[in-house]
Amino acid sequence: MGDYRSERRLHVLWARTLLSVAVGVLYLGTLLPGGFWLDTSEFIAGVHTLGVVHPPGHPLYVMLAKFLSLLLPFGDIAFRINLFSALTGVGCALLVAEIVRILVDAVSERQIIGAAWLGAAAGWLFATTSGAWMQGIRAEVYALNTLLILLAILFAMRFWDRKSHGAAYAFSATIGLALCNHHYLTFFFLPAPLLMLASTQNGRDLLSSRRCLVACSLVMCGLLAYAYLPIRAATDPVVNWGDPTTLERFFDVLTAKTFQGSVGAEASTISVGDNLGIAMGMMAGQLSLVGFLAAIIAYVFLWRRARPIAILLVAIVVFNCFTKAIMMIDPNNPDDYGYLMTGTAILVVGIGVLPAFFPHHIVIGACATALAIGGGSLAIAEYPTLNLSNERSAETVVDASLERQPPNSVALVNFYSEFFNFWNAQLVYGKRPDITLVHATFDSKRYKGAPYIASLARRAPHLSELLLQYQKEGRFPAEALLNLSRTRPVFLEPMVDNVMAPEPYTNPGLLWQIQATNSSSNLRVQDERFWTQVTKQLTFDSALHPEALKVLSFSHFLQGILSLRKGNPTLTKTIIKRARKLGAKSPKFDELHSISTLIEKAGNSGRFRELDAYRLLNLH
Repeated sequence: MGDYRSERRLHVLWARTLLSVAVGVLYLGTLLPGGFWLDTSEFIAGVHTLGVVHPPGHPLYVMLAKFLSLLLPFGDIAFRINLFSALTGVGCALLVAEIVRILVDAVSERQIIGAAWLGAAAGWLFATTSGAWMQGIRAEVYALNTLLILLAILFAMRFWDRKSHGAAYAFSATIGLALCNHHYLTFFFLPAPLLMLASTQNGRDLLSSRRCLVACSLVMCGLLAYAYLPIRAATDPVVNWGDPTTLERFFDVLTAKTFQGSVGAEASTISVGDNLGIAMGMMAGQLSLVGFLAAIIAYVFLWRRARPIAILLVAIVVFNCFTKAIMMIDPNNPDDYGYLMTGTAILVVGIGVLPAFFPHHIVIGACATALAIGGGSLAIAEYPTLNLSNERSAETVVDASLERQPPNSVALVNFYSEFFNFWNAQLVYGKRPDITLVHATFDSKRYKGAPYIASLARRAPHLSELLLQYQKEGRFPAEALLNLSRTRPVFLEPMVDNVMAPEPYTNPGLLWQIQATNSSSNLRVQDERFWTQVTKQLTFDSALHPEALKVLSFSHFLQGILSLRKGNPTLTKTIIKRARKLGAKSPKFDELHSISTLIEKAGNSGRFRELDAYRLLNLH
């Protein structure tokens, strides 16, 4: 018996080691080296400066990623912060493997040597799903969230198996920390373990005992990490969403008041039921129909063999789907898959456990091999899209925008994904600190921009007239911006709302220069001067990443409309041609091209100069 246990422990050790190395090599080999689109560059800048990132502030993620970035002696700042996600991603794979191993032993009613390898194969399969992989190679909060939730699941299972109050306390402390990372996802996880506790006598005894108060106290202790938000906000960091220095602002950041409009019936044109189907389809789509059905069959069997655990795991999947079902859901958004990482992990657990109901060493070995091969196939299929090791599109575009701006310029950027990359360039890499970076909305969703404007006023006194006009009138300060352009260079990103007349726009690029006096310069020549080299760099060795293409397509579309408003359909056609070269396929570009042709045939008549392209294209 002793030799068998020693051999089993050795297999567990080898399985964990092999899984760690395999996932580590995969994630490290495809790791993002710098900034990216979505929220990645905001997190990099926020972690590096110990700022307050977008609500709810994600204090645990910021502090842990910062600690790792200080600890590592190699790589630049962005690489180290991205590496934190890779490490948490490896941890997720190991926890999936451990949960599978424990369940295989439980349902087979004996300790099987192959359980460790079955778990490792399941962990590898999970790590190669597109959701887990994408969150494990760039700065984001979802891998850490999944790590903490899986750890909490492990403690819940140990409480069920061993009736250990220590496991219950560890569960509570873990939940407290998880709430400090992504409380929305954690709240939707909590009903599942409560249902499990309510389904067993030991669980009901715990809920009605004083130990429950101790457990709740441990949750509250974990929440102390939120003290980071007002403490750091008081130092006035550049990254300081909502400025939570007062109780009201702290509560608004904590509850993510800014984003509450994206949750509920008004946030989506699709019903909750339809969204549930989409969310489940997003999970199943990462595992194939066969894998999804295998998970369902496994939980049917588990319901008969270990009902409390089946209740726990099935409820986790269902409630995890609801996190996206009650809000806007986009199957093309990688971060939506981040929301669903926990549910996907539990489906993979089901796939890994299914062979245990047929506990023969040949079945176990064959299934472990099949899972490993399945993970390898996923890795091969997803590699072209998920290999971010050479991804520098954000850096290429932003660096070119910064380099062409004269000293002491003012740059107003509207699209958040682009704004975050300007932050990353300035705050992390120290590029062009002389440029005053302003978000073109003045963060108006939060207290009408008051905290953001106050911070800008302290850092950039030369913006005083601009900020004063915005505060007085509550609209974009076009007149003050024109006045400012007489004393220093001003650049503005074309926006959906026509915040300025088209005449002052000149010197096209990602941002256009604003000049109070009419310029006779050739816009097409200026446009090509900026974009020709940038386009070559973007398309040098491969197609644009889908996220880069989304941003640049939208940017080109707005630039094309601005060119029409300036009465320059020729430039619009040039912009459309470049967008298509980058990979844009939206039919809206075809409509824009048709309108440009119509204007050219009309000889640029005055009635087309102020063409409301948004109305004609039904874009508003």
